[in-house]
Amino acid sequence: MENPAPLPARAMTPHERSVLDMLLDGDFPGAVALRAQAGHARVVAMCQCGCGSFDVDVVEPDISRADLPNGLVPQELAVTDVDGMPYGAIIMFVRDGRLSYLDYHTWGDRPLTGLPPIEHLSMVSR
Repeated sequence: MENPAPLPARAMTPHERSVLDMLLDGDFPGAVALRAQAGHARVVAMCQCGCGSFDVDVVEPDISRADLPNGLVPQELAVTDVDGMPYGAIIMFVRDGRLSYLDYHTWGDRPLTGLPPIEHLSMVSR
């Protein structure tokens, strides 16, 4: 994240939550725990470049942790333009079994102005 801007913890916007829900959909190790955490996740920092990437904190201390190593959730969202050409991805990081950071990145010099529309996203398993 480029110079994260800490902010008072806030609920995810409906669009942020929809993107996260889509990213956590499916059957992969730790998915059930991560989906449960999503309902208790709060945005605590935003990337200042305007891309829409954000840090999260799971505020429910007793919620189950995912049995995953620190790093990436084992699937990502491909981002395509209006012509269906891929130009980026959205990935989710986990730390200590908890949701940590949602990252939206592109290839090339495409300007970013927040998270892309849901209709431009598709699931990719790793």
